[in-house]
Amino acid sequence: DSGDGIVAPPGDSTTDGATDRDTSGATTSFTFTSAGRVTVALRVRDSNGATSSPATVVVNVGNDAPTAQILAPAAGTRFVVGQAITLRGAASDPEDGDLPGASLRWEVRRHHADHWHPWGGSNLTGASVTIDTPAPEDLDAVGNSYLEVILVAVDSQGRTSAPATLQLRPRIVTITLTTEPPGLTLIVDDGASPREVTTPASIQSWPGWELGLRAPAGQRAGGVAQQLCGWRHGGAAEQQFRTYNS
Repeated sequence: DSGDGIVAPPGDSTTDGATDRDTSGATTSFTFTSAGRVTVALRVRDSNGATSSPATVVVNVGNDAPTAQILAPAAGTRFVVGQAITLRGAASDPEDGDLPGASLRWEVRRHHADHWHPWGGSNLTGASVTIDTPAPEDLDAVGNSYLEVILVAVDSQGRTSAPATLQLRPRIVTITLTTEPPGLTLIVDDGASPREVTTPASIQSWPGWELGLRAPAGQRAGGVAQQLCGWRHGGAAEQQFRTYNS
């Protein structure tokens, strides 16, 4: 099969004829004589004269890509649940100079183990945007979750920068649960899958995260029936408690 190369302006499905290139090989060449954003299309024609739909790619002639950088927060910043964090960035372009905030586009991903979900909303645009930090999905996610911040800039010709990225990781604290007498069962509820622990027990959490806590009835220790009479930190028998920032 032979190939038919076409160079056309964006949105133009035709060509002026002078930019057509017919070839039976895998490659061809064309020299652009003016700067601009150009759509290059390739159509393939078989021996019976049937022609494929065009495959297209945009070429930025004489237009270098802009550069984006994340200015804040600083690398290594640790967050707590529900914290408002302001993301600040800047970008410059070889042809346009410093780019305005409207040219900066943000994406935030909430990573957990081997997958991620969008976080913070869509259409995050500007030199400065603010997000609220999440809680982990569940207790198992405490040690393997974080936020990834991605910033790209788009110049006046529509060319996009390489992404600038930053990882924001949570603070992790240890909660110690004890009973008197020891060896009793407590239920810690993360809102997804309540977990039974036998005291004394330690679990990891993010500061600011709210968890449920209760003690099942009908427990015995040393052959003696046990009944919850209260918590050292106070509160109802079945309660929600917030992890403190130690």
